[in-house]
Amino acid sequence: MHPKHLSINDFTYHLPGKKIALHPLEKRDQSKLLIYTEEKIKEDIYKNIADHCCPEFVTQDLRTSDII
Repeated sequence: MHPKHLSINDFTYHLPGKKIALHPLEKRDQSKLLIYTEEKIKEDIYKNIADHCCPEFVTQDLRTSDII
């Protein structure tokens, strides 16, 4: 499904309380990251976000700094 066809109703579902983070991870860059590209969803960690961005938007600071 193309993102322009998404509706807020597509995201209404039951989420068990035990699946909701109450506190951030100690190493925040280890948080899960979902990537939507070429009509597929992939999973990675936030530390690797620069690997999934267009090169013109990624600065050296983004690649080497701690992102919070």
